[in-house]
Amino acid sequence: MTAPSLTGCCKQLLASEIRTAPNYTPAVISIDGKQYKTLNFDATSELETVAPEVYKRVRDLGDSDGTVIFGDVDLAHPDDWEASTFERLYEPLGEVGSWLIIEGNLKLALNLYLDDGTPNLLVLGNLDVPGVSNYCGRLHVLGKTHIPGALHFDSNDGGFTSLTLADPVGFIATSANQFEVKLRAKYFFDALQKGPFDAAPQTRHDEIIQEAFVEYPRVITREHLAAFFKQKVQADDAVAEILAGQLEYNWITRAITSFDARAFATFFDTLDIPPPPARTPR
Repeated sequence: MTAPSLTGCCKQLLASEIRTAPNYTPAVISIDGKQYKTLNFDATSELETVAPEVYKRVRDLGDSDGTVIFGDVDLAHPDDWEASTFERLYEPLGEVGSWLIIEGNLKLALNLYLDDGTPNLLVLGNLDVPGVSNYCGRLHVLGKTHIPGALHFDSNDGGFTSLTLADPVGFIATSANQFEVKLRAKYFFDALQKGPFDAAPQTRHDEIIQEAFVEYPRVITREHLAAFFKQKVQADDAVAEILAGQLEYNWITRAITSFDARAFATFFDTLDIPPPPARTPR
């Protein structure tokens, strides 16, 4: 999937201009009648002067460039909006840089999509969104994360996900080996998983996934996933590819970014999926 252009209409001061402007006021963007203060920076170190409280929490990013949005961000999802809810920020922000930092909480009405063509996202507060697909992007949440629908992430091409789940996700799909998430989910799909959770891991990947789960989930097979796309999405081309072991995560991403991701768990609830093996919570 291709991220939209980051070229927009909102002109902002450069960080170099901020240092020489003693009465500097951050730029302001408006979405759905709400105003958000923003600040562009050329290097993280510049925030030490103009936004010291933010700098204390992001200095480990190194000298990356980016944009800070101050306060809480709460975005609706218009009926005619076809991309993810999060992508509504791109046009009003204009050129974002390598990192988009939300200084407060981020709440999205429907979904969040990242890839290697979008800015990296750092949320200093909490994240609340029904569905997340992080396809080769970088997602870091310092507060709690609430995802009632579906979470997909991978670690290809430098992709990374770091967050703390406040409660179990309805459905998690991943084959990643590198992430910082204590996994909690009702249902789970992993195209690389070789053995059941209650058996000795057959691969290093199996071991990583088993160790990451706080409690074991119900396992979704390709047949379960294909049934979802046949009956819920009515996408026969998806069914054929999924059953052939091809492009499973592409289709999951399309579903997460197309409609309410809570539909995954709701549909899987109608299937006869064996309960997970017991495990003492960590």
